[in-house]
Amino acid sequence: GFENIGPLEYYYGIPELLTENGYEVHVTITDPFNSSENRADQLAPQIDRILACSCRDKVNLIAHSQGGIDARLLISGLGYADRVASLTTISTPHRGTPIVDVALGLTEGPGQLLIDMFLRVFSGVVYGPPDEDPNVQAAMLSCSTGAMAAFNEQYPNADSVTYYSYAGLSGVFADGRPECEGAELPR
Repeated sequence: GFENIGPLEYYYGIPELLTENGYEVHVTITDPFNSSENRADQLAPQIDRILACSCRDKVNLIAHSQGGIDARLLISGLGYADRVASLTTISTPHRGTPIVDVALGLTEGPGQLLIDMFLRVFSGVVYGPPDEDPNVQAAMLSCSTGAMAAFNEQYPNADSVTYYSYAGLSGVFADGRPECEGAELPR
């Protein structure tokens, strides 16, 4: 969605590292906060331009967080499977995230006040109050568990695209166990 969050570089040297290793890198820009439908629509012409300018047939996409949902929608919803070789997602809420459900008031949960405070501070400093910005609400709705359940049914992965997904567990709650309880794969 963006290259910088205020003074901080969002991708923290990743484009430079890939370029140094011989890869052609293009950072796309979409609305920082909006629905995945809007963001995928914004991404499509950028992919077309990259393909035209690079004389390539396909791109390899790397996406973080909601960007992974946007890219999946681009591929399966907007018909870009023939132009995407692979999609690598990093910490994308493919099944939605309960944190968004709590923040939107769809469910109650521990830390409601903390989540509300975080959203107000983060989005208030960088963009604007989340409850006053329809684009922030649209972004959060795109990442809710209900929306992602419907999304996954409507937009299955394309057989011609290779998919990779990476996520991690922060050290805040890590207790040294070799596996995360209930996880599909070991830590």
